[in-house]
Amino acid sequence: MAIINFRQGGCAMIACVVMFTAAMLLCCATAEADPQGKSLLLLGNLDYPPLNFIENGISKGVTVDIVRALSKEMGRQINIELTDWNTAQEKVLKGEADGLIEMSISDKRKQLYDFSNPILTNEFSLFVRSDDIRIRGVGNLAGMKVAVTKGGLPDVFMEARPEVVVVPVGSYREGVERLAAGSVDAFAGDRWVGAYIIRTHDLRGIKVTGSPFASLPGAIAIRKGNPQLVAEINQAIARLEKTGAIARIQDKWRPQEMVFLSWQRARRIVITAASLVLLVLAGAIAIWIMSLKRQIRERKKAEQALLGSQAILSQILDSIPQGIFWKDRDCVYQGCNKILAKTLGFSASDQVIGKTDFDLSWPQEEAEAYRADDQDVMETGRPKRHIVEPLQQADGSRLWVDTTKVPLADDSGNVYGVLGVFDDITDRRKNEEALRESERKYRELVENLNVGVFRSIPTSERVVSANTALVEIFGYDTLSEFQRQPISAHYHHDTDWSLIIEKVSREGQIKDWEVEACKKDGSTIWITISAKAHYDGHGTAVRWIDGIIEDITERRRTEEILRENEQRFRAIFEHSGIGIAVVDMQGHPIESNPVLLKMLGYNEEELGVMRFTEFTHPDDRDPDWGLFGELLEGKRDRYQIEKRYVTKTGQVIWGRLTVSIIRDAAGNPLYCIGMVDDITERQQMQEIMVQAEKMAMIAGLAAGMAHEINNPLGIIVQNLQVLEQRFSPRYSRNIEVAEQVGLDFGLLLKYLERQEIFDFINGMKDAGKRASKVMTNTLQFSRKSGEGHQSVFLPAVCDQALEMTENDYDLKKRYDFKAITIFREYADDLPQISVNISEIVQVLINLLKNAAQALSEGSIDRKPLIRISARRHNGMVELKISDNGPGMPEEIRRRVFEPFFTTKEVGVGTGLGLAVSYTIITNNHGGSIDVDSSPGNGTCFTIQLPIK
Repeated sequence: MAIINFRQGGCAMIACVVMFTAAMLLCCATAEADPQGKSLLLLGNLDYPPLNFIENGISKGVTVDIVRALSKEMGRQINIELTDWNTAQEKVLKGEADGLIEMSISDKRKQLYDFSNPILTNEFSLFVRSDDIRIRGVGNLAGMKVAVTKGGLPDVFMEARPEVVVVPVGSYREGVERLAAGSVDAFAGDRWVGAYIIRTHDLRGIKVTGSPFASLPGAIAIRKGNPQLVAEINQAIARLEKTGAIARIQDKWRPQEMVFLSWQRARRIVITAASLVLLVLAGAIAIWIMSLKRQIRERKKAEQALLGSQAILSQILDSIPQGIFWKDRDCVYQGCNKILAKTLGFSASDQVIGKTDFDLSWPQEEAEAYRADDQDVMETGRPKRHIVEPLQQADGSRLWVDTTKVPLADDSGNVYGVLGVFDDITDRRKNEEALRESERKYRELVENLNVGVFRSIPTSERVVSANTALVEIFGYDTLSEFQRQPISAHYHHDTDWSLIIEKVSREGQIKDWEVEACKKDGSTIWITISAKAHYDGHGTAVRWIDGIIEDITERRRTEEILRENEQRFRAIFEHSGIGIAVVDMQGHPIESNPVLLKMLGYNEEELGVMRFTEFTHPDDRDPDWGLFGELLEGKRDRYQIEKRYVTKTGQVIWGRLTVSIIRDAAGNPLYCIGMVDDITERQQMQEIMVQAEKMAMIAGLAAGMAHEINNPLGIIVQNLQVLEQRFSPRYSRNIEVAEQVGLDFGLLLKYLERQEIFDFINGMKDAGKRASKVMTNTLQFSRKSGEGHQSVFLPAVCDQALEMTENDYDLKKRYDFKAITIFREYADDLPQISVNISEIVQVLINLLKNAAQALSEGSIDRKPLIRISARRHNGMVELKISDNGPGMPEEIRRRVFEPFFTTKEVGVGTGLGLAVSYTIITNNHGGSIDVDSSPGNGTCFTIQLPIK
């Protein structure tokens, strides 16, 4: 009652205080706003309380107050204009206004507006009558009439539910008024707005039921193309949220909704009290009727008291929610209460007196039925109870009523009329029809399921009900035949059903319990059971169990086959001698076997986050990725390629890759299987064989060519020496011959010097010496020698070669060993080996000079370094000579041992140094020499010599 008094008595004073406060805040906001930028015009809905509305010519509402707070926070004048909502949107889209003060955000609206951060959340709920216990949420709306305003989210939401009868209304007020009048079962709308309308228009008997069925964030909608303004508004919103200003504004308006809820609670108390009063009054009626008979006998003595009792009776009858009437023996109405009079369209009960059923609003056939019932009751003297029949009201609408008629008799037992009482059971009948329809749909659904559905009582060992699918699962012909068998007889083990009952009773439910069962013919099947227990009112004893049974025999058989296949695949995968990986459609290894992990040097976690191109050699990535793409596009089912891999340590290995694609039943790619065979040794052997064959062929050609060239070359060099002697003044014979022919020998020498003849002769001599050296190297390249070998420690030979090169300086070749740091790393357990010392020194000098030249050519920003290391490895002595120079590309690395192949300029190299070194190591010493290099990573020559 305190809440109601506050609502009735304090509203005027509160309204004045609120209006005065709002006016002061508006004045302050207007005075303090410093319009640093252009003033803004925001439009809103003039009739959407309490969010935004006009009252006494003043714009009010939650969002109006928030926008005013934003104006003050932004330091910018924001003008608010509330108008028709459709007009407001058209003006913004035409550019006649800057935006809308509040609009729900949706993908469709984002195409037309830019939205700020949310300033309010609109929650949409169901409003129902307070005494309606049928509707607890949207799941109870089947067959119900639900009012919605056209075009909003509730309209879209309800139209998508075919079981709901959607009733369009023009406004929130119309919707809740129709709900209060009973012409619709529910109203769906914004919780803020609905609560405000109910409270302000004093629409009683309405409540909010269930949780909101939808919610949308509301924000300020700005005309497209002004991101700076949106950013400015968002910054102001963030500041207001941080200070709690927006929350305070929302709380300021939210109590109006709470007043409504408090009044509802008070109303429920009043209704409860009224019900108790009615019960008391009903008892009073019974007492009064008993006393009435006595009063009739004494009416002459108590006529005045009788008049007072009639007045009391009239008040009591008018307070009873059932319709009450009474007629005389001619079926003429002698009285009724207000409920019946209102149903018939009369304003007072006495307007019905003297009329018959044929004088009233209902159809002729119904009036005849009513009279027939009245006459039957009066003639037999027996009541007719719970006559369920239609009743047409004065406005043409029809009700379903439950009528009871009893005879009226005097003290002598003579019947002088009939008394009727009816209850409006329209809602109950609708509920019953809905329940029957729901039951029918449920039964159809259960019967059409391809899984078994059952209900059983644990203590009876019988199935109470089941669908056809369950009977078929167990191989029976009829449900009755199936029910005659105890439940435990359907299971392979006698204890299975008792275990299920025990678990369901203890835990309340089970899910996907797999168990063996028996069909009628004795065959075994596998089933899965999901069941739920229903307890008695105390929550202790299980009354019944509902469950679902699915035949999973085929699935189990398929799973067993899959497990066997998986075991076979896993054995192949884990124990295969080649690397295997399962790769997804983006090229990431999902799973890799131990051989592949060892081959590449990664663990499975590291490899799983990489794409296969990341551990593929750069030169082989494009061909491999191209074939992989064709595989995904369906152009091929598999492919094979030989390519290089880069291990975790940077080592390059060769592999033969075979890739196959696995697809699902629809042909969609699932994953790929890649199998890698390490062919590094085979590739190296092929390179060695090709190199050896090439060397053998070139050696034969070189030997013949060297012998053929050496003879004329010797003649040329010898003649040049003779020519030099003939021009030398040291020999007197030259002067004598000149004088004999009348030639001044001194002038001749001056002529030859001026014409640079001696320079030409010296140049030819140098060229002859270089050619002679080439021939010598060529002959050594083609010669195989096993003579002159000595047993030595390899580090001593290396030091000898370093001593010979450390003082080497060649201005033309632009290298100086004194500027290069040399690191020596010799293992302590090195044995003596048998080598030709001079040949090994020659090889080392060639490699060291090549390294020095490479270091002088590259524009590297690190200190030049050559590292020499020696160790035991695989029964050989391994010698490595590496530098940190610029390195070389793959196409050059492959050809470095070819005779006459050089990348140096003419006159700097002959192209035979590495070829001769290759021959010395492989042919003369039975070892091997290899090179590893890539651009930017330096070069490393590896020599392996046998231990003898």
